[in-house]
Amino acid sequence: MENLKDGSWFICTVARDSFKNWDICKEISAWGIISGGRTLNLNSVKKGDYLVVFAASRGFISVAKVTGPMKRPETREEVPWAGGMYRYGAVVPFKIIVELDDPLKVSITKMVFDGTSIHTSRLQKGFSMISPNDGKFLYAAMLKTKK
Repeated sequence: MENLKDGSWFICTVARDSFKNWDICKEISAWGIISGGRTLNLNSVKKGDYLVVFAASRGFISVAKVTGPMKRPETREEVPWAGGMYRYGAVVPFKIIVELDDPLKVSITKMVFDGTSIHTSRLQKGFSMISPNDGKFLYAAMLKTKK
């Protein structure tokens, strides 16, 4: 079990029709953030932060630890997903600390995942900050299902 240090937590969403993008993320050990033309605060994600990965229509599939700062991609190889550098304004390097073969399914009540304060609207952003308590709760739940 990973000794969770202080750090920020983020939820990352893999779209229902783009699950193959998760395989690409794992191959290059990086999460691509769609910028949608907006300027991203590159200081918002730091080494030692955590990512909780949610696969749409499947459930929670992974927790990863950020291994370096969020940065703008400089080459097409850093953003191998469809749309490349035009679509993805930042990448976040990571190392997986837990991954589930069978996704963790968490019930939803009034648009909030049970046991957390995570509203389902956070999933639509693709990358969004969540509370450390919510991240640690999901991490512990994933570890329980992995046993």
